[in-house]
Order: sequence, then structure tokens, then C-alpha cells
Amino acid sequence: MRNRLLKSGAKLRTRWEGTEIFYRRHPEHYDRLIKWKVRDFGHITDAKLLLMAMIITEGCICRHTIHFTNTQEMLHERFKQLIHEAYGDVRVGRNGLNSRISSTQIIKELSPHIAGKVFAGSILSRILSSHNLAIRVAKIIADTEGSMIISIRRAPRNYTVEFRVVLACTNSAFSVQIKAILGSLGIESRINRVGVHILSHDNIKRFVELVGFTPGIKVVRKKAGVAVWYGHDKNTMSRIFLRVSEEQKRVWGNPARGLFASCKTREKTVERLMSLYREANVG
Repeated sequence: MRNRLLKSGAKLRTRWEGTEIFYRRHPEHYDRLIKWKVRDFGHITDAKLLLMAMIITEGCICRHTIHFTNTQEMLHERFKQLIHEAYGDVRVGRNGLNSRISSTQIIKELSPHIAGKVFAGSILSRILSSHNLAIRVAKIIADTEGSMIISIRRAPRNYTVEFRVVLACTNSAFSVQIKAILGSLGIESRINRVGVHILSHDNIKRFVELVGFTPGIKVVRKKAGVAVWYGHDKNTMSRIFLRVSEEQKRVWGNPARGLFASCKTREKTVERLMSLYREANVG
């Protein structure tokens, strides 16, 4: 009958318009249909803010669903914990590498604050004004997008290593925000096309000691299908940096006593690094 009326030129309300008018007249029915009603809608707690950080880094918001995609179980558990802390007993679905929740109410509350996959100005100001919150947000970024890079280079008499921390991000606007968050913690960094880099010894040390990586978070990326550190623990790699940097400082001016003084080949240097990794794990 509806199709016949439309063909005859009659102007009818759409189903959405009719439903909206019905629920305006009978709001008690609408409340019954909401699966998870957000209490204190618009009040952004720390848990909601940290959840935003996870969505920006490794998640996305679709029309009716929030997704978080990652290969590491610990991060899926953290996503689930933040959902429950922020919104109570919300069902978090899981399909392989993808965790998801379906709630238009939660989406309506969060999406205005992370449009374009960056923090809104008010949210960023709140992060920058809180030392503790900046550390927690930076740690989420480090665990989802960060890596401790250990590069082997040729020295005049042997091989040695260099360290840097990279927070990978191709979103230039979010890279600027990451740099600002690190800056609020007294950590200097640089931005390039692949993300935010922490290069100097003192800044890497401050990052490791203040933010760092959660123990158990592994290296999951390879370069050209090869990676010396693939599957290794990021936190343990950070402890290698602390060990090497302290040793280099101790023997400064006497390179013959350094940790890599006897490493005349790249393979020997990798072997020495793996030995340090095993020692750090035992410790």
C-alpha cells in the first residue's frame, strides 16, 4: 500500500521520521530500547579520555560501532577494561584481531572529541595540564604505536649501537599533539613523515623512566620481512638501553673497556645485544 501511494504521488513520512515522532510522543519506549544508557552524558572521565587515545591510535568509529584492532592480547584487555571502567557492563565483542562495541550513545559522546582522529582542543588542554594524565596517554601511544629502535653502526675500531624511540604516526596533526604531550613531560622530540622521534640520550632516558613500555608488549613489525627484534619485549629492550647508556657513561674516554669493544662484526654485535637481552630478562 505504501508503494502504491508513493507511485500515485502521495507525500509520506519516511520510516525514520515516523519513528522519531513516535519516540518523541512516547519517550518511555525509547529508553527501553537503548542497550547501554550513558550516565552523566558529556562528563569526560579519565577512563573515557584514555579510551579516546586507544581509538585514535589503533581504533576507528563507524556509524554504529567502535572498533579496536591489534595483534596483542594485552591491548585488547586494556581496551575492554577501559570500556567497563568508563561505561559499566557493556558487551565487548571480539572477532580475531578486532574488538568492538555497538552503542550509538557512546559514539555520540566520544566522536565529537576525536574528530579526524585527533584530540579536540579542550581534551588536549586537559591532558597537557595534568602530569599524570599525560603519562598515561603517552604510555598508550607508546604501547600501540611506539618502538625502541636499536641500530648497529660501524665505529672506528669496532661496531657499536645507537638508540632512538619512534612513535609511529602518519597523521601529521596527531603527531603535533604527541610532540606537545611529550613536551609537557619535559621530553624533546622531532616530527618526520613516519611519526615522532626521540633521539638524544637524555630524552630517551627520561621517556623510558617516566613513560616506557608496558612489560609484555612485543615488537610486531618487520622491515622488508626481516627484524632482529621481532617478537621481543619492548620493555626489556628499554632496559638494554639503560644498561648500555650507563656503561658507556662509565667508560667514557676509554672505548677499549666498552660493552662492544670486542665486537668487530655486525653478527658479533647482535650476539652481544641478545646476551644483554637475556640478562635483562633474568634480572
